[in-house]
Amino acid sequence: MRLASLGADDARIMLGQAVVYCPKSVDMWLALARLETYENARRVLNNARKELPAELAIWIAAAKLEEAQNNNEVVDKVVEKAVKLLSMSDNVIIKRDGWLREAETCESSGAIYTCGGELSSVQFS
Repeated sequence: MRLASLGADDARIMLGQAVVYCPKSVDMWLALARLETYENARRVLNNARKELPAELAIWIAAAKLEEAQNNNEVVDKVVEKAVKLLSMSDNVIIKRDGWLREAETCESSGAIYTCGGELSSVQFS
């Protein structure tokens, strides 16, 4: 069954259960967050970061969510925390090209503040 054929409420319920049974699925967490209200999406992404702390896509989604609400100070905090945590992780290597691609993706999706936050938070060597 495709999520697109479900109503938003049914999809939300199904994805809510899916992340319980497949907590390492980035796509399911992100899909669930997109279906939620702002407050619930924040909770979803916070839970996703607990399950997948080294997953850049989750951090970027959290920053974009805050930017959509004009919470630019929170965007800065999310990006700074992501950079700090990901740079300390043994499983993640932050490379300049990767961060630049992520910043370009944010810019093209309209998340200009998140893009700027990524670029200013990363130390390029």
